[in-house]
Amino acid sequence: MDDIKKDIDKLFDEFESSSLYQKYLSVEKQMLANENITSLLDEIRRLQKIFANTKDKNVELKIESLYDSLKEIPLYQSYLIIMDEINQKLYGVKEIFEKYFSDLLSLK
Repeated sequence: MDDIKKDIDKLFDEFESSSLYQKYLSVEKQMLANENITSLLDEIRRLQKIFANTKDKNVELKIESLYDSLKEIPLYQSYLIIMDEINQKLYGVKEIFEKYFSDLLSLK
């Protein structure tokens, strides 16, 4: 069992040192330093909390408008693209694990 844990740790170490993940960290750092992006995200989060309690359609429309503004920022667009790539990679790993364990359990 220790060998499996070591292999999984190695897999995640390789992922964290990959150029894709390093690019993600760089873009995330840039986004956090971008006052326009952080203020839009903060306002969206604030309004989402209000909407969760009130279900006010005007609040929902304001959230959509702010999100549209956010999606127009090239740095945020880059972030979304990288996040999609990372999610695809992680989904692939998840599929491999599921198949591996499914095959392992069916050997009974």
